[in-house]
Amino acid sequence: MLTHEEITYLVKVGNRGLRVNRPVLEAATAEAINVLDKAQNALNQAAGRIVIAHSNDDVSSLLFVERGNKEPSAYGSRTKTGKVSLTVTSLQNISDPIAQLLIDVRKAQSQVKYFTIANKFRVGDRISYEFEHQKAATFRLYAKNPSVMSFPGDIRKCIVPDDGNTFVFADYDRQELCLMAYASMERKFFEERDAGLDIFSFLSESSDVPREKVKLAIYAYLYGAKLDSLVWKTGATGAQVQKFLGAFLTRYPELAEFPRRAIAKVTQNLTAVTIYGNGEMNGAGEPDYEKAVRRLVNFMVQGAGGMILRELIRQISQLDWMQFKVSGHDSVMVEVPTARAEEGKLKLRELMEGIIPGVLKATPITGKTWFDVWNGENETEEI
Repeated sequence: MLTHEEITYLVKVGNRGLRVNRPVLEAATAEAINVLDKAQNALNQAAGRIVIAHSNDDVSSLLFVERGNKEPSAYGSRTKTGKVSLTVTSLQNISDPIAQLLIDVRKAQSQVKYFTIANKFRVGDRISYEFEHQKAATFRLYAKNPSVMSFPGDIRKCIVPDDGNTFVFADYDRQELCLMAYASMERKFFEERDAGLDIFSFLSESSDVPREKVKLAIYAYLYGAKLDSLVWKTGATGAQVQKFLGAFLTRYPELAEFPRRAIAKVTQNLTAVTIYGNGEMNGAGEPDYEKAVRRLVNFMVQGAGGMILRELIRQISQLDWMQFKVSGHDSVMVEVPTARAEEGKLKLRELMEGIIPGVLKATPITGKTWFDVWNGENETEEI
């Protein structure tokens, strides 16, 4: 739980909110609506009728009944009611040109939705918001009313610091992997990281699998996933997964033991403590034992990340010249006087790396819009 002082600080941050360049926001909103109109018209013309792009039923009818594409089960997962769930990812696997038109409309609809939210919550040149600090199982802070962290890049281009100020942003480099290596006492990992090795890029090049897929698979394995699951997640062959995963586990034998040790630890009494050393979760109330174990192992790492960010925000709140603005999965953005921008970068790095010295690394950057420092892509890990 947060202290009264911490809650008061977050309320103040949320009330002050994010400053908006109104002319830029208004122009971008109009352009988003224009793009949606053009995309919808192109889709309707190609289909020969009005298409309700957000309706799975209408899209299924268009693609699989009217246009004779393969059965829906080849592309989409099923909803609880048994209907096909056609996501953008599913549509990308359909060769019919109209599928791309559907994707264009859905993306444009999403843009307009977020611009509508931004304008709804804007008062003058500010968008205020709140922080959720009680419901998150991993202790992370989430902005809500509105969820500003969901704002896409085109809206972030409209978010600016106060006159005379600059944004400073930084995220932790491979935070989860570093925490697991720290818990496993895998010294070789830190030695190689500090020497400049990006293990994900190294394994990607040697296995001919994209870096993000390698990263996803390794994290999934360390959280307890099986080999067949990794093949499905990455789209790589079993041989490719075995090659890069085997190389990783051989290179870091202590880290390779993390899943087994973590599972053994939480199964003693179905309780987990974060790697950071504080924060506890009890899984006794979960009816699915295996699910409870997975949640507890996840909590050991994710909960540590949440506690680290909260400690970072607490330390930032003690500085009268640095304003906390928003935080992501393993990142933070602050605002400082432009005249102290370089000092702000150094200070933010000092605070972030000082929470667990020698374990966590961060490289702050500065910018004049939120988009300049943080475009909104790849902010969370989906395991």
